[in-house]
Amino acid sequence: MARAFLFVLDSFGIGGAADAERYGDTGSNTFGHIARACAEGRADREGLRKGPLFVPNMLSLGLGHAAKTATGFSIDSGGEAQL
Repeated sequence: MARAFLFVLDSFGIGGAADAERYGDTGSNTFGHIARACAEGRADREGLRKGPLFVPNMLSLGLGHAAKTATGFSIDSGGEAQL
């Protein structure tokens, strides 16, 4: 039986639209900014999380491919940002 997944990620961007400048959204890339902050250790919280962004299920469902297609930004299966 075929399956479909629907994820609602309001305000979770992976690149701005062609008219982003009109709306003040130039450089929008929530996924990329979160991944970069994690890779740089800026999102480390003692007892909560540490290290690169780790979202293997989302990556296996195509989030990494969508981000690379939209922005050129990619993240490998281990969570390392490829900037």
